[in-house]
Amino acid sequence: MAFRIPTTRVELLRVLSAKADVSQVKAAAVWDAMLALARDGVRQNGSFSFPGLGKLERIERKARRGYNPAARKRVRLPAKADLSFRVSKIAKDSILPAAPAPQASASRAPKAPPARAAKAHTTAVSVRKTRSPKETRRKPASSKRRSS
Repeated sequence: MAFRIPTTRVELLRVLSAKADVSQVKAAAVWDAMLALARDGVRQNGSFSFPGLGKLERIERKARRGYNPAARKRVRLPAKADLSFRVSKIAKDSILPAAPAPQASASRAPKAPPARAAKAHTTAVSVRKTRSPKETRRKPASSKRRSS
């Protein structure tokens, strides 16, 4: 049976209680206490750190100008406070694969452009109509206008 990633609070508490070998009530109490600590930490200090996971921070956004496409007018957006979560390096390195180290080349030869991939699921074929020499000639501009 494959592991299913919990997407709701109840599913998360069920997985936590099974992994920690505690009841779901105790897992819910620990989860609620951790969220309360994070909330209070951000309110008082401006940030809260989850060791090994990341940092929840309060950030101040500057006032700026925006655009309302419905009214087609520029609008003023006021300054506001927002939350940001920065993932720690430990978590990032454990989740994402390490990027390969760039190889040093002896010569500075120009690189060839990457090959273009074929479009997937193309069914219509684009055919360009070629024009005869008569069709490509411009019609002379008429110097006389019709009067009505």
